[in-house]
Amino acid sequence: MNKVIERGGDPAGLAEADIFNNSEIDSVKKGVKESMKIFIDDIISKKQPDDTEIAKMQKFMSDVQSATDVKEISILIEYFEDVVFDKYYNMNQGIITMK
Repeated sequence: MNKVIERGGDPAGLAEADIFNNSEIDSVKKGVKESMKIFIDDIISKKQPDDTEIAKMQKFMSDVQSATDVKEISILIEYFEDVVFDKYYNMNQGIITMK
């Protein structure tokens, strides 16, 4: 049975498009890592992936932390979507469900 992930708002106040630039790179990193962690924690709790898969997912967060500019972070976001998000989630008309 697919479950819809409820909208949780933006508790850290980091979903502002205006901060996605190099002068705000620390805030960008924080927001992106927080978003990835939400998905990773959801996957771990519902799909129980093995340790290798968990390490692969968590590496994205360390790669974001090591990124030197927002272009690199943008590439990591796209790769996370291809490797992690698309493997575990469906999106239909803006609604995200677990596969």
